[in-house]
Amino acid sequence: MNRHTINFAYWILIITLLCTLNSCKTGEKKVQQALAESSENQVPTREKIVGFEPEEEKPEWLSPPSPYRPAYERHFELLNTRLDLSFDFEKQQVRSNALLTMRPYFYPQDRIKLDAKAMDIYRVLLLKDKQTDSLRYAYDGVTLEILLDTIYDKEQVIQISIDYTSKPKRAMDELQSDEIKEQGLYFINPTGYYPKRPTQVWTQGETEDNSVWFPTFDKPNIKTSLDIYLTVPDSFITISNGRLVSSEKNGNGLRRDYWKQEKPHAPYLTAIVIGDFAHIQKKTSSGLPLSYYVEPEYAEVAEAVFAETPQMIDYFSELLDFPFPWDKYAQVVVRDFVSGAMENTSISIFNESLQVESRQALSDYNYEGIIAHELAHQWFGNVVTCESWANLPLNEGFAKYFEYLWQAHRHGEREAEIERFDARNAYFYEAMFKREPAIRYHYADRDDMFDSHSYAKSALILHLLRHEIGDEAFFASLRYYLKKHAYSSVEIHDLRLAFEHITGRDLKRFFDQWFLQRGHPELQMSYTFSDNQIQVRIQQLQDSRYTPIYELNTQIFYQIGDKQYHQPIQIKGDSAYFSFEAAAMPDYVILDPYRLLPAYIDETHDLRAYLAMSQLDDYYLLQQEAISQLSSYVGDERVRTQLSALLGHEFWAIRENAMRSLGEYKGQDLDNYLAQIKGLAFSDPNSTVRASAVDIVASLRYDSDFLAQTMKDSSYYVKSNTIFAYLNQEGEEALDKIEPLEGEMERHIVYSLADFYSSLGIPNKLDWFTQTLDTKSGRELSFLLSLLTQYLINQPVDVKQKGLDYLADLAQHHSYFQVRKDAYQALIVIILNQDEIEYDLTPIREQETDRRVIEFQRALE
Repeated sequence: MNRHTINFAYWILIITLLCTLNSCKTGEKKVQQALAESSENQVPTREKIVGFEPEEEKPEWLSPPSPYRPAYERHFELLNTRLDLSFDFEKQQVRSNALLTMRPYFYPQDRIKLDAKAMDIYRVLLLKDKQTDSLRYAYDGVTLEILLDTIYDKEQVIQISIDYTSKPKRAMDELQSDEIKEQGLYFINPTGYYPKRPTQVWTQGETEDNSVWFPTFDKPNIKTSLDIYLTVPDSFITISNGRLVSSEKNGNGLRRDYWKQEKPHAPYLTAIVIGDFAHIQKKTSSGLPLSYYVEPEYAEVAEAVFAETPQMIDYFSELLDFPFPWDKYAQVVVRDFVSGAMENTSISIFNESLQVESRQALSDYNYEGIIAHELAHQWFGNVVTCESWANLPLNEGFAKYFEYLWQAHRHGEREAEIERFDARNAYFYEAMFKREPAIRYHYADRDDMFDSHSYAKSALILHLLRHEIGDEAFFASLRYYLKKHAYSSVEIHDLRLAFEHITGRDLKRFFDQWFLQRGHPELQMSYTFSDNQIQVRIQQLQDSRYTPIYELNTQIFYQIGDKQYHQPIQIKGDSAYFSFEAAAMPDYVILDPYRLLPAYIDETHDLRAYLAMSQLDDYYLLQQEAISQLSSYVGDERVRTQLSALLGHEFWAIRENAMRSLGEYKGQDLDNYLAQIKGLAFSDPNSTVRASAVDIVASLRYDSDFLAQTMKDSSYYVKSNTIFAYLNQEGEEALDKIEPLEGEMERHIVYSLADFYSSLGIPNKLDWFTQTLDTKSGRELSFLLSLLTQYLINQPVDVKQKGLDYLADLAQHHSYFQVRKDAYQALIVIILNQDEIEYDLTPIREQETDRRVIEFQRALE
């Protein structure tokens, strides 16, 4: 969509990196030259030593060795965490008391080591027999080690009170520790410096960042119940885990809210949110309280955005035979969130993209995937938690797969298959440069686990397992697994043993080759037909030094005339041969027709095969592959006839793909097909199809009347694509058609307007840019800053100066570190591209304290 946008600073960074790499190569070259010049004393290379073979070249995707990452060794059970928090917005600090109730896990203990990052510790007390005793402690800014008054055994309960101030900014400003990844608690626009942006406080604890704002054992295999007291300005709403027990005004403009969660969960799932929110209250059919929190101006649409939540809860509860496990479920949308969303126990937090401007926009958006994902975590991740980050797929793989299950339940198998298609693409794209076991006990950094292996590939494996053992066994196993391990932590073998318990099957090979080994099968299939026999050969071509030779249960699928045949096969070894009787030459022979295997499959088909496969409505992924392949044959009338027929298909994604393949045609009878595509642009019930039709028509033929009609569409997607079409076809002459949309704040309209103005350098649009950016945050703001940068480069000096002042203000004062980075990057790009501009960036650098931003600034210098 943003085909005209160029991120100049990105290229600066790439050039800097290339220069660094070249410097390293230069050094290596000098060493080699010195060795060559010392020929008299030259030692033979490995290749010259008789009988010595050089090392084989390693694949590019093979990561360097990483250390073993064991599960946290538990010395204590954390029975309860009681927090009493009050907030200093000006200083972005939290004054608090933590009361931790615990007992030794098994062995006697005389000291406690807590994760407690970036805090001022004032005193540590032992509460014992209605008395309090001060305890000695040592603190290095990351770990708080407390010396107990005696040795305690596993039967004795200990209560430790800690008075402290949490300084989240200090975590990123001063402390240099590999254990501190993020700041855990975030103040958004804390002083109200930007009047068009809200003031908020929210937390994000995964992986181990909650210990920035309360001392704890910040590991996924620890469980604790919660009592959280929040003292806040009375104008703000608070949301936290569990249920709101009380809310009492203090008489000084402050209020103290008490949230209680009785069932235990992992510390990283603890959350608080504070701010001015509209609160929409609902209930499920079973009476579970539901809440949706958004900024007040988005309240009207919030109920529609989250409308499917009650049905999702009912469906997941029934499917798992496990009612929703927590006291309530809240969904909160915040500004500048550092992730897409986070599944805190009983309170999922989402980024600002879920705040939708109008009901009209909902025809373009489907948030059910992310909503279902975070909801599924309330069981998979929150009730049953991975014992270590090595086992993260037990959280994320299930949450990703439940997106598929919800789509299938609510919208049908084809919609669900789109989810699976996207997951396959995500994994195979990542596999080009990274291949690791899904469950990996060796990794460089715990954040490395949050990739398409843990999410997409793990979901694909679960789908394969479901088909391997059958639906009844699959869901019975999940029910057993959840109930057996409820409110505890698990590793991959707990899941395997649950499936083995229900099915009676040995599934070790399946789990080993799919979850515990890197890579995937790379299968090459070929076949011949003679003497009424189809001879099939399948080879496994993956690099067996690093990837296993798989044992696979799958199918050979072929068609002869109007009859289809499925032949179950088992592949063992690197080559397998199969023979099937057939009365005639098959139209096609396909391996794994449902594309169940997370495998790369190399099959060779001809046009006849693709035409037949494009009509296989019961094989969605296969059908879409064939339709895409037909774009290469679109000069053949048979292909155009088939694609034209598919434009009337009942499923929107088939129509869209057929339209895109047909859009590759530029022959003499193009007008006939353009008429069909225009018809879709005007009348298709799906806005994505209509928007794609605009894109295709505009790329093939200039038609101002057509664009004038599509600009009137109710869909923002369609309008956005129309704006891009105007940009490409009419340029500045279309300005009078574009400007009336400036009052729209819907993101795609804003993006396309910003792209139009920046690409063409339309004068007098800086005020529109700055006024629009003042209302945006998070990823939206970052993206628009790149377009503002491009716009300013092509403006007069006085406009540049004003724009630089705006960017400098963001770089100095915005509360979100990523925006400060983006604004500084924009300043650098503009200054480097303009000889007539001088701008002093020293005050910005001197004021910055966040090491993430400082490191970024230095990289650009």
